[in-house]
Amino acid sequence: MARVAWTLTDNSTGSPVVLSFEINPNAADYPGRNASISEEAGTSPTSSPILFQGRDKIPQFKFSGTVRGQSFYQDLNTWMDKWYPLVLADDLGNTWNVLTGSWSFKRINRHKEPWTFDVTVELRVLP
Repeated sequence: MARVAWTLTDNSTGSPVVLSFEINPNAADYPGRNASISEEAGTSPTSSPILFQGRDKIPQFKFSGTVRGQSFYQDLNTWMDKWYPLVLADDLGNTWNVLTGSWSFKRINRHKEPWTFDVTVELRVLP
C-alpha cells in the first residue's frame, strides 16, 4: 500500500502551493462539535434551569509529529506565518479549511540528526 502524506495547501497565489509532510503526524485530535450552551435559573424556587443553545464554537484541530531535517523545519517556519486560510488534508482523505494557530517546536538532542524536532500545531477549522 502506497504511503499517503498529509499536506497543507496554499491557494492564495492563484496556483496551489503544497507542503507535503515528510513524516505524517503521530497524533491528532480531530475536530468535533463544541456546542455553545448557557444555563440560567428560573425565577420560581421550584423551576428547572433554562438552557439556551447558541452557535457552535469554532472547532479546533491539533496534531503533533516529528520534523527531521533543516529544510523541512524551515518550510514549516515559513508556513506558520501564513495568516489566510489553508487546506489541510490527511492520509484518510479528509480535508479541512483551516487557519493556523499556535506552532511549537521542541528540539530533540540527536548528535547524528541535529535538525530533529517534535512539532505541535493547533489550527482553527473554518466553516
